[in-house]
Amino acid sequence: MVNNIDTSGSISPYKVYTVDEAADILQVNKKTIYQLQQQDKLPKKKLGKGFKFLGEDLLKVMGSAVYSDKENAA
Repeated sequence: MVNNIDTSGSISPYKVYTVDEAADILQVNKKTIYQLQQQDKLPKKKLGKGFKFLGEDLLKVMGSAVYSDKENAA
């Protein structure tokens, strides 16, 4: 597996990530990635034979999770 996360641990919004990489980044299992995609919360891009996820979209999902957690804490 190619690691698209640089040495500083940041996610590049301009790179594409596999399902496995997206799951690692979001710290969820692959099933959750597929559920997010089916709920139109995580757009996918068809590249070659499979689907990939843009870093930009992963960052948006991460941001919405942070806001959801803050709202639930209140």
